[in-house]
Amino acid sequence: MRKTLLSILAVAILLGAASFGFAQGEMKPIATVSFAGYDRLKADIGVIGRLVGNPKLADMLEMMLKGKTQGKGLTGLDTKRPWGVAFSARPGNARICRT
Repeated sequence: MRKTLLSILAVAILLGAASFGFAQGEMKPIATVSFAGYDRLKADIGVIGRLVGNPKLADMLEMMLKGKTQGKGLTGLDTKRPWGVAFSARPGNARICRT
C-alpha cells in the first residue's frame, strides 16, 4: 500500500513539474545519455576486465552496487531494458544544479 501511494505521489510531482516547466518557455535539449541496460553494461565491463587482465571486474561492480544499496542491488528495475537521461534547459536559463 505504501509503495502504491509513493508511486502515485512521484507521478503527480513529475507531471506537475512538467506542466510548470512547459509554461515557462520552450525547452532546449542539452545532452542525452543512454546505455543498453545493466546486463549489457555488466557484460561489457567483463570484457574490458578480461582485456586489462582483471577478469573479475564485473563481479567487483556487482559487489560495489550491493554494498551501496545495502544488499538490495537493482531490485525493482528491469536490468535488460535500456536506460537513459535527457538534460534540457530553457533559453537564457541554462544552469547546472547540484543536489
